[in-house]
Amino acid sequence: MWKYSFDLLFRSNGGDLTSREKYLLACLIFAFPGGVSDESVLDLSSRFGIPTRKLIEARNGLLNKGLIVIENVRIGTHVDQLAYGFQGRPRKGIRVHWVRMEELFATESAMEASAGVKGGSCAQRRYEAYSFLFSGTAASADRVSGVHLKKNQGLGDRLNVEAIVILAVLWAHASDQGVVTGLGRAEIGGFAGVTLAQVMNIERKLGRLGYIESWRPGRSCKGLFGVAPGMVFLSAKVLPARKNAVQEGPPIQVSSKVVSEFKYLVDSAAKVRDSERALESAGNGRRNPRRELNAYLVCCNDFWSLVCRFHPDEDSTEAVAAGSALLDAADLKGVLASIWQDRVRFDQILKDSASSVACRYQIDRLVTYASELVRAATGRLDPEPEVEVLKDLIGRIRNDAVQSRSSIEPPQKDWVARLLFGIVWALTVEMQEAIRTAESRYGKMEGGVRVIPFAGDRYVIHLWPV
Repeated sequence: MWKYSFDLLFRSNGGDLTSREKYLLACLIFAFPGGVSDESVLDLSSRFGIPTRKLIEARNGLLNKGLIVIENVRIGTHVDQLAYGFQGRPRKGIRVHWVRMEELFATESAMEASAGVKGGSCAQRRYEAYSFLFSGTAASADRVSGVHLKKNQGLGDRLNVEAIVILAVLWAHASDQGVVTGLGRAEIGGFAGVTLAQVMNIERKLGRLGYIESWRPGRSCKGLFGVAPGMVFLSAKVLPARKNAVQEGPPIQVSSKVVSEFKYLVDSAAKVRDSERALESAGNGRRNPRRELNAYLVCCNDFWSLVCRFHPDEDSTEAVAAGSALLDAADLKGVLASIWQDRVRFDQILKDSASSVACRYQIDRLVTYASELVRAATGRLDPEPEVEVLKDLIGRIRNDAVQSRSSIEPPQKDWVARLLFGIVWALTVEMQEAIRTAESRYGKMEGGVRVIPFAGDRYVIHLWPV
C-alpha cells in the first residue's frame, strides 16, 4: 500500500502543501515506509539533499497539518545514538500519519489507477520514477546520460526540490507510454505547490537536462479540442531500472502522408467557406451566380472526397449534389440545404488554418492517439478501421475533441469522432508500415514503441520499455 501512497500525494493538491513539504513527506515515506525515523535532522538533511533550515521548516509545516507525528524512539546500540542517551536527551523520530494522509489525499481515481498493477505496468513504472526521485539519487544527479549541454552551469544543472516535485507530479499523471495530457501549467503548479512562473522555468530546465523529451504547450483552438491543455512526453532513460530495458538505436523519423492529407483537408475546408461567402455575394450583381455556384460545388466535392478518405461510414461515390436547378432555389439557405442534404458541415468545424499552431496541436493529439493504438495492437491492422472493436477510443476522442462544442448536436459529435478515429487509424497503419521497414533494415525491435510529434508533417518513433 505504501508504494502507491505517492499517487495520492501527487495527484491531489489537498492540504495546500508547499513543494518542500511534499518532497519531505515523499522522502519519509520512501525511507521509512513502516516505522519511525531514527535519524537526526542533520542526518536527514544529508540523506534527502535539502538544507537543514529548509528541512526544519518543511517538518514543522507537516507537523502543523497533522501529516507527521514526532515520537520518542528507542535508543539503539550505535555510537551516535548512545551519545544522545549519555547526554540525557530523548531521541526524537518522525512517523508518517497514514490516517490523516488518506483523509487529505485519497481519491478513487488514484486508487483505481494503481490497484493490483504489477510488472512492467504503468503503476510499476511510476514507482520506479518515485524511487529515483526520492531515494536521494535525483538530488545528486545532474542530467540524463547522453544529454550534451551547450553550457555547463554547475549547480544550475542539478535538480532542485521544486523540479523533483514537478517531475513526480508529471509521472503521477502519465499514461503507460509516459505521456501526460489534460494538465495545464497552472494545474501542475497547484499539484506541486509552486507558482506558474516556477513551472515555466523548470519546464525548460527539465527539457534541457533530458528528463522530458518534448513538452507541447496547450492551445486555444477555434475548431477541434477547444481550449486544450498541453502534452508532456517523459523520458524513460531517467529510470535506473529501465536503462538496460531501452534498446539503444536511432529513432525512426517519418514524413507522414496522412498528416499532409489532414492539412489538405483543413485547407479544403477553408476553400469551401471562402467559396460560400463568394456565393452569398453573388446576389448583389457583382458576380456571376452560376459561375460561383459551380466553383462552390467543385470545392465541396473536393472536400467531401477527402472526408470519405478517412471516415469509416461514408462512401466516396456519394458526391455532393450538383446541377443548375439549384439556382432556382428561393434563397441561399435552400441552395445550401440542397447541396449538403443531411451531411455534417465539417467545414464549419475545421476553422483553424493549416499553418496555425492550433492545427499543429490537433495533429499532435491525433498522433498521440495513434501511438497508443500502435502499442495496443497485437498484429498488423487492416486498412479498413475496426470501429466496433475500439468504441472506447472513439469515446475518448469525442470527449476530448468535440464534447465542449455546444453548437454541434450529439449525433454530429459522434460522426466527427468517428471521422477523427478514421484519421487515427490511418496514422496507425502508416506507423506500423514504418516500423516494419525499419525492422527490415536494423533488425527486430525489442520492447514497445512510442511516437512523438515532430515539426512539419513528421513524427518520430522511439523505443519504449514494456
